[in-house]
Amino acid sequence: MLSYRTIFRLTLSLIATTFFMENSSSQILLAGKIHISYIRTPKEFLAVSGFSDTQWKRIEKRNLSQNDWQKIFRITVGKSRRKNQSSMLGIFRVLGKEKSIRFEPGFPLRHGTNYVVTFDLEMLSLRRQNNRTIEKTIAVPEKANYKPSRVAYVYPSSNKLPENQLKFYIHFSQPMSRGEAYDAIHLYNEKGHEIDYPFLKLGQELWNGSGTRFTLFIDPGRIKHGLKPREDIGSVLEEGGKYRLVIEKKWEDAAGKPLVESFEKRFEAIAPDSTQPDPSKWKFQTPSTGTKNPLVVTFPESLDHAMLQRVVNVVDSLGKHVPGIVKIDKQETRWSFTPKTPWKKGNYALRIETTLEDLAGNSIGRPFEVDIIRPIKQKIVVRDVDVPFRIRD
Repeated sequence: MLSYRTIFRLTLSLIATTFFMENSSSQILLAGKIHISYIRTPKEFLAVSGFSDTQWKRIEKRNLSQNDWQKIFRITVGKSRRKNQSSMLGIFRVLGKEKSIRFEPGFPLRHGTNYVVTFDLEMLSLRRQNNRTIEKTIAVPEKANYKPSRVAYVYPSSNKLPENQLKFYIHFSQPMSRGEAYDAIHLYNEKGHEIDYPFLKLGQELWNGSGTRFTLFIDPGRIKHGLKPREDIGSVLEEGGKYRLVIEKKWEDAAGKPLVESFEKRFEAIAPDSTQPDPSKWKFQTPSTGTKNPLVVTFPESLDHAMLQRVVNVVDSLGKHVPGIVKIDKQETRWSFTPKTPWKKGNYALRIETTLEDLAGNSIGRPFEVDIIRPIKQKIVVRDVDVPFRIRD
């Protein structure tokens, strides 16, 4: 028969063992349940899920901001995490129904590239001892039927640009990587000397949604009169000067492969442009009723290629948008619109947002700058301008 002392010791031992096992198993359960996953289709995202009800309530109660999640849920390039390495930008979503945290990258993950995904449990007060973070390396497979990338075209397409040219649009045949643009683009004068600090370097590069068009601004501080950069260094372009915009082949695409070849655009700087676009001076060539022939609008100067695709539309007599296809050519001085269905007899209008700009950044609503020596009369800013036209038999 066991003594009371022995029974007491055994009971204490059993309680201690049970307590240890419960706490150990909860730690193992926590590590085993919470996991990182990478979903490629139909929409690419990374997710952390497997939280218990208690853990999820704690997360929801914190009501964390996007900046908070950026510190907790980090995605970096490489097979291992490096100190002070920048985390990928994107959008974080807290999905209560699924009990998961989703990260949608701001640009596609590179094919053939490894990413380290780290989720900080300690910052969420989900773990205090070991395993403060969970980490997973994601290997994005090589793209099937990969096609080498190249510069497809650069806008403006003209080889004569105003001295106060504001920006370039660089189009690529495939999605490109981010963070390398300003190292791969250079501007040279006719003597072969590189122009110092010609571009506005933004912390977050300006790309379209597909990652195939990059917007490059010439530093406005060296365009506008009276600003210190222009006074100290001078303007980037000078009337009469000849230049080469060079895009190096070392620029990597989204698959981590360099461009097939370097690209250069040669152009000459002409007199600065301080005149706002004026739709009343545009020429219209209207089609006939019952046809799908294009409406053709011609401008007296080149206008912003990307904006022409976005802020110019055709509306009917009721103000409804007419669906169709836009074509821009003749060095961005001609805009053509082919309707989806044949034209009907009646009144229409070309609706233009007053944000539409020329190559120097002068918009319909306002000039890029006011010249002190030759004052420019600023027009009244309105949201839209309608230029009426009629389709006849």
